[in-house]
Amino acid sequence: MNCVWHTVPLRELLVERRETPAPDSIAQGNIKIVSKIRFDVGRIELRQDTNSKTDMILVCPGDILLSGINAAKGAIAVYGLDNSMPVAATIHYSAYSVIKNRADTSYLWWYLRSRPFREILSAALPGGIKTELKSSRFLPLIVPLPPLAEQRRIVNQIVGLSNQIHSAEKTRIESLKQTKFLVEAGIEAAMRPAEAKGKVADIISFNPRSGPSFVTHHEWSGTPVLMPSAVSGFGVDVTKVEFGIGTEQINKKDFLEPGDILIARGNKREQEPESVRFETPSPYGHSLELF
Repeated sequence: MNCVWHTVPLRELLVERRETPAPDSIAQGNIKIVSKIRFDVGRIELRQDTNSKTDMILVCPGDILLSGINAAKGAIAVYGLDNSMPVAATIHYSAYSVIKNRADTSYLWWYLRSRPFREILSAALPGGIKTELKSSRFLPLIVPLPPLAEQRRIVNQIVGLSNQIHSAEKTRIESLKQTKFLVEAGIEAAMRPAEAKGKVADIISFNPRSGPSFVTHHEWSGTPVLMPSAVSGFGVDVTKVEFGIGTEQINKKDFLEPGDILIARGNKREQEPESVRFETPSPYGHSLELF
């Protein structure tokens, strides 16, 4: 969308709220106190107690609240319109109502937490914000401002991308949980004694190009005992076992239980290939090669 972006001082978009809460309302718990603003998500968290030794400011629904100490770290939040009661914050915070015909509240929140605005703060304040960010320093700052319709379009686009990122993060976490479950299930299966007779094949070698080589199958007979070569950095190879030992000849402490840690002593390491090439597309248009 082609439109003109103006640059304006924040005082044309925001008005500092100067009301103070009634002490009795705080003492009786009718007005909650802000505990902190989370840096990562820009969300207000409230205290459980009502004790405070410092002066307070009032924060009303729809206000933008920022921490004078940690605004540059992302401690800027919107006290949502879905709240019915105001809250209180210490004088280390400042609250601002938004001039609705000039700026969209969500747009300002996203912008004030962005890297470009942090750069504006660092350039405008001496020493990289060594003092608290008060309204006298904050409101004169110049920011770019598109028309209201463009502000809302930008917010919708950001929210859509944010939802996609959140969905991808949930999928990643679920994948990690499933991977952990599969690994634990595999280890448990590897350590479970054989309950029935069957057939097993030993892997003699593994070549990355031609795949594994096997010996002829043989019948299970007796208690399976893992060989030292069964343990590697990739897990436990349950096919590397010996049979023919009676259970009565094995000390009870030598039976494996789920959750046991195996350490192979004297296991001869097989020679590893010098490099493995994974034919995986990368963002740079070529395959990744690990050494």
